[in-house]
Amino acid sequence: MFSLDKSKCLGAPCGACYSQVPTVYRLGADGKAEIFRQPSPYEVPGTRMAMIQCQASPPAISEADQT
Repeated sequence: MFSLDKSKCLGAPCGACYSQVPTVYRLGADGKAEIFRQPSPYEVPGTRMAMIQCQASPPAISEADQT
Protein backbone atom coordinates (compact mmCIF):
# COMPACT_ATOMS: atom_id res chain seq x y z
CA MET A 1 0.00 0.00 0.00
CA PHE A 2 1.31 3.41 -0.98
CA SER A 3 0.77 6.61 0.98
CA LEU A 4 1.56 10.25 0.40
CA ASP A 5 2.41 12.77 3.12
CA LYS A 6 0.96 16.07 1.88
CA SER A 7 3.02 18.03 4.40
CA LYS A 8 6.17 16.94 2.51
CA CYS A 9 4.74 17.23 -1.01
CA LEU A 10 6.11 20.03 -3.22
CA GLY A 11 3.04 19.88 -5.43
CA ALA A 12 2.90 21.39 -8.90
CA PRO A 13 6.59 22.45 -9.05
CA CYS A 14 7.56 18.76 -8.83
CA GLY A 15 4.78 16.68 -10.39
CA ALA A 16 6.86 13.50 -10.51
CA CYS A 17 4.07 11.30 -9.20
CA TYR A 18 1.02 12.45 -11.17
CA SER A 19 2.98 12.82 -14.39
CA GLN A 20 4.45 9.31 -13.93
CA VAL A 21 1.22 7.52 -12.91
CA PRO A 22 -1.83 9.73 -13.53
CA THR A 23 -4.11 6.74 -12.92
CA VAL A 24 -2.97 6.66 -9.27
CA TYR A 25 -1.98 10.24 -8.40
CA ARG A 26 -3.55 13.58 -9.19
CA LEU A 27 -3.00 17.20 -8.29
CA GLY A 28 -5.47 18.15 -5.58
CA ALA A 29 -7.32 21.44 -5.21
CA ASP A 30 -4.76 22.43 -2.55
CA GLY A 31 -1.93 22.26 -5.12
CA LYS A 32 -0.50 19.10 -3.57
CA ALA A 33 -0.47 15.60 -5.03
CA GLU A 34 -2.87 12.99 -3.73
CA ILE A 35 -3.40 9.28 -4.19
CA PHE A 36 -6.93 8.69 -5.39
CA ARG A 37 -6.61 4.90 -5.66
CA GLN A 38 -4.02 2.24 -4.96
CA PRO A 39 -2.14 0.97 -8.02
CA SER A 40 -3.00 -2.24 -9.81
CA PRO A 41 -0.18 -4.80 -9.93
CA TYR A 42 0.62 -3.51 -13.44
CA GLU A 43 1.02 0.06 -12.10
CA VAL A 44 3.22 -0.79 -9.09
CA PRO A 45 6.56 -0.39 -10.95
CA GLY A 46 5.58 3.10 -12.16
CA THR A 47 4.32 3.99 -8.69
CA ARG A 48 7.67 2.94 -7.21
CA MET A 49 9.47 5.01 -9.86
CA ALA A 50 7.38 8.03 -8.87
CA MET A 51 8.45 7.44 -5.26
CA ILE A 52 12.11 7.47 -6.35
CA GLN A 53 11.65 10.58 -8.50
CA CYS A 54 9.81 12.53 -5.78
CA GLN A 55 11.79 15.73 -5.21
CA ALA A 56 10.76 16.15 -1.58
CA SER A 57 13.41 15.23 0.96
CA PRO A 58 12.56 12.80 2.42
CA PRO A 59 10.16 11.67 -0.32
CA ALA A 60 6.49 12.41 0.26
CA ILE A 61 5.55 8.96 -1.08
CA SER A 62 6.08 5.77 0.88
CA GLU A 63 5.22 2.11 0.50
CA ALA A 64 4.14 0.00 3.45
CA ASP A 65 5.66 -3.46 3.77
CA GLN A 66 2.98 -6.01 2.91
CA THR A 67 4.55 -8.94 4.79
